Amino acid sequence: MLETVSDDIKGRRGGAPLLFMRKEVWKVKKKNSVVKTGYKRKDNLTGYLMLSPWLIGFAFMWLIPMIISIYYSFTNFNLLNDPKIIGFSNYIRVFSQDDTFWQALKVTFLYVLFLVPLRLAFALFVAMLLNKKAQRIRTLQDAVLCAVHHRRKYRGIDRVETDLWK
Repeated sequence: MLETVSDDIKGRRGGAPLLFMRKEVWKVKKKNSVVKTGYKRKDNLTGYLMLSPWLIGFAFMWLIPMIISIYYSFTNFNLLNDPKIIGFSNYIRVFSQDDTFWQALKVTFLYVLFLVPLRLAFALFVAMLLNKKAQRIRTLQDAVLCAVHHRRKYRGIDRVETDLWK
């Protein structure tokens, strides 16, 4: 028969016992298959419940728009008429006749290859500068934090937070 995990951990050597370990309930179905019941099922349900806001956001903000965009790419669509399926005609036109597509692709790759690493390097430099323990750096830290606080106050975020706690 199969023993629970927490029974095995109680008698372990080389460390302090785990205090808040729950006993897992196991039921043996056949010779080699195990069915999880009890706490394990509740833990799975809790995990799926906590994951559900992300899954809903993923579906509505990324997955569904992506599927709709793929569908519309195979149609002749404008807002005034119903979409008519035209197959790969849009892709053939973009790759063979449209010069702005290649220019846009070139500009995008140049942006990704040059500006993104430069911005990351600059952000790392500023973070390392703000992390030093010198008196001059303290002034720079105060200036950055003051600017962040001013921006939050200008947008009205602090006002909403203080109204909630009154």
